[in-house]
Amino acid sequence: MNTPELKKSFENPALEYRMQPLFRVNDEIDPKEVQWQIRSLKEQGFGGIFSICEVFHDGAPDKFLSDWWWNAVDVLAKACAEEGLEFWVYDDEDWPSGSLGGQLIEDHPEWNWHYLKSEETPVNGSGKVEIPVDKNSFVGAVAFKTIEGVVSPDSIQDISNYVSGGKISWEATKGEWTVAVYSRHPGKGFFIEGYGDLMNREAMAEFVRASYEGHWERVKDIPGLKFKGFFTDEPACSLSLIQWGERFDWFPSMAFTEELPGAFKKIHGYDWLTRLPLLYHEDHPESLRFRCHHWETCCHLYSENYFKQIYDFCEEKGKLSSGHLVVEEDFWNHLAQQGGNLMTHF
Repeated sequence: MNTPELKKSFENPALEYRMQPLFRVNDEIDPKEVQWQIRSLKEQGFGGIFSICEVFHDGAPDKFLSDWWWNAVDVLAKACAEEGLEFWVYDDEDWPSGSLGGQLIEDHPEWNWHYLKSEETPVNGSGKVEIPVDKNSFVGAVAFKTIEGVVSPDSIQDISNYVSGGKISWEATKGEWTVAVYSRHPGKGFFIEGYGDLMNREAMAEFVRASYEGHWERVKDIPGLKFKGFFTDEPACSLSLIQWGERFDWFPSMAFTEELPGAFKKIHGYDWLTRLPLLYHEDHPESLRFRCHHWETCCHLYSENYFKQIYDFCEEKGKLSSGHLVVEEDFWNHLAQQGGNLMTHF
């Protein structure tokens, strides 16, 4: 492009270079009113819209993916087609993306995101140890020794098989031991009670089917529609390390999903459970290595099961995938909510 052409492109940019706002739908809509609003945006130099279902508790007459919402999608998409503006789909109700406004986990409670809780019991001397466990949330248990307050990795034993009758019954040998019981617990969401497990492949396959394929099927045959793609807003693989008063009272904890132990072994070549004390005790030189491997595995599962399924769908349909991650401006959140490496998801 030569200088005069470049100058003209700045003076009169193509649609994709113009502002395209979030078009928030939070009430019943009048097709004539919508048509006027879309036309007004065009006259003011906008290039398109991102359609968003904004509910926030009782702020809209119905939920995402309801008949009310599909009618809104129809009206917005047809108005954009008539005015020649680009049309984008915001992929969830409110934010963060990944739970269909809570409907995903209402239908499948097991798809709620989980955090890993550690409960440690010191054992001084030999003898029988009995510790109650909840079989419904139990992930595993280990026993380990500490030397001058530092975990001894060579001493870590998997004692998960000693669980029976709702308790661990284990015979400790001589020395100072710690028994650590690890359990998974469903975490809360920001504005809704729960939030989807974005590291869970099956759950996110359903998210893509319901939101991405649902919108695609709804608008693909509208004549003249410039359907560009989808926007995902502030997803997170875990909210486990957020300090937010009483709402997130599990702090500190770690991200967890059922696939994590197996994926960890496959990627890093050693057992996840028998190194778990190093995730919560940082004095040993091996702790940093294991902690990095734990979060790398979370990052991998999140990237493959959430972002890649979205990307693959958009690639197949010839649409763009856009969006942004939650609090990407805060380095601490790169770890706690994104698995430690934002570039992996890009």
